[in-house]
Parts: sequence; C-alpha cells; structure tokens
Amino acid sequence: MYKKISLVVFIAIIMFLFAGCDPSIGLAFDDIKGEWEFPADASDDYGPHISIMESEGDKMLDISWYDGSDFYFCYGDGSYDNGTFSLTYGYSIDYFDPLITDTSGSGATVTVTFTYANSKLKAVCSGTGPLNGKTFNLGVLAP
Repeated sequence: MYKKISLVVFIAIIMFLFAGCDPSIGLAFDDIKGEWEFPADASDDYGPHISIMESEGDKMLDISWYDGSDFYFCYGDGSYDNGTFSLTYGYSIDYFDPLITDTSGSGATVTVTFTYANSKLKAVCSGTGPLNGKTFNLGVLAP
C-alpha cells in the first residue's frame, strides 16, 4: 500500500516539475524590462542589443545588431502578454558599402517571443521587415 502511495507521490512531483519547465510561463513584462546584451558571432565585433522599456504605460522595444558591417536598428511599441511582444516598428539599415543607399522604413510588424532560462534571454522574431526570422540567443541583462 505504501509503495503505491509513494509511487503516486513521486509521479505527481515529476509532473509538477515538468509542468514548470516551460521558460515562457509567467514571464511578466517587469521580468524582462531592461537593457540586454547578446554575444557577437564570428563575423561581428559587436553583439546584438535589445532594450525593453516602458514609458507612461507604453511598452517599447528597440533591437539593434550588425550583419557583417551593416548596422540594423529597429524600434517600436505595442502590446506584451506573457512572453510575447507584438508591435509595429520602424527601422533603419546603415550599409557599410558607400555604393548602397541606406534604407529606412516604417509600418513593419513583428511578434517577438521571449523565453528565459538559465539566466539567459532568448528572442525569436516573426513578422515583416528586417526582424522577420531573426533569433537572438544568450542575452544577459546589462549592469
């Protein structure tokens, strides 16, 4: 009898632990608000940077990164719910090559899904414009 109860308790504990493994569950805006630095890859001197801010109730997001020598900067505001930021944003792309005209735009849309595990932030972007398909891994909160 005690073996059955012990087994049921053990299974219940394991199920509880696995239920808590989704890193986006309960990810409040205040949990990720701040300045996040991400590691540079082999082709870049500087890693991506994500700013998650709030002003007078507006939730804002800035993301910048280098792609080779070209610099991308995206900025916008929108809504945030449990790990997902949905926004309309503007962007500018400064090309290193002087023969390519710098680009800017507005009205792009994106959904950024944040997860936080092992003290690292991950952002996965899906939508339109230069953020579409971008993923930023291993972000740490800047001091």
